[in-house]
Amino acid sequence: MSSSPPETRPATPADVDAVADVIRVFDIELVGRALLSAADIRVLWTSADLPTGSWLVERKGRLDAVAWVVLGDACESFVASRPGRRDLEPFLLDLAEQRVREAGGLQLRLDAFASDDLRTELVTARGYEPVRYFYEMRMELNGPPPAPEWPEGIRPAAFRPEDARVFFDAIDEAFANEWGFRSLPFDEWRRVRVDESDTSLYFIAWDGDEVAGFARCEERGADGFVGMLGVRPSWRKRGIGEALLRHAFGQFHARGKRAAALGVDASNPSGATRLYERVGMHVASEDVVYEKDLT
Repeated sequence: MSSSPPETRPATPADVDAVADVIRVFDIELVGRALLSAADIRVLWTSADLPTGSWLVERKGRLDAVAWVVLGDACESFVASRPGRRDLEPFLLDLAEQRVREAGGLQLRLDAFASDDLRTELVTARGYEPVRYFYEMRMELNGPPPAPEWPEGIRPAAFRPEDARVFFDAIDEAFANEWGFRSLPFDEWRRVRVDESDTSLYFIAWDGDEVAGFARCEERGADGFVGMLGVRPSWRKRGIGEALLRHAFGQFHARGKRAAALGVDASNPSGATRLYERVGMHVASEDVVYEKDLT
């Protein structure tokens, strides 16, 4: 006799911390550290319809597994489970594929760490193909990092709440052609990235009254994490990105952080991976984006 499928319920915004904890232990089990914060999940959920496109599996009052989908031209799914409950992942992926088909989606994407043999076997057996690779890059902060060298006319400054609009606009311009980038409505972005976040590690490189570049960083345990680093097209190839990065490293070290980390598209057309290697970072883990044709 076959067992009945697990009971699920949709996620709500109030579940974000419990979901972040499942993802934290999932990441630690596979790569040794957490790679996604509660703030990141809040941003991802702004593009998801949680009542119809998310699923939580609970047991004895504890969240064991989570999945959600983001619909669009290429739909995206996210699936995570606690160690010992990875048997739930095929069931959750079934739900995600079913929801995307119901919505008329043609493709579905799902990430897998390169070291995650279980996830890799699951997606390849279902006909998913790798379409993109992302790196987590790290650098130990064993001493004070080199001071940044700012190009002439460029002035670094801490982010202020009144800078929110120009900071947001600079992100949209800098990342407009990045693979997989989804812009949020400004009010949603300001809520999750300014009103509900610690902005003390957000930095702006000013050229007069124009934003030339920016860094959105945060503390993650013993790490300083660069969540987003960008330079607007008209200011590229001048060393602003490297200066912002070194500025962030200095701030991390001043706060007692033991390492700096970030994520990057391995095929980034701006050559970001080379920049990060030049400042001393190395690839610590690899994430593969798989895609399946649902037609």
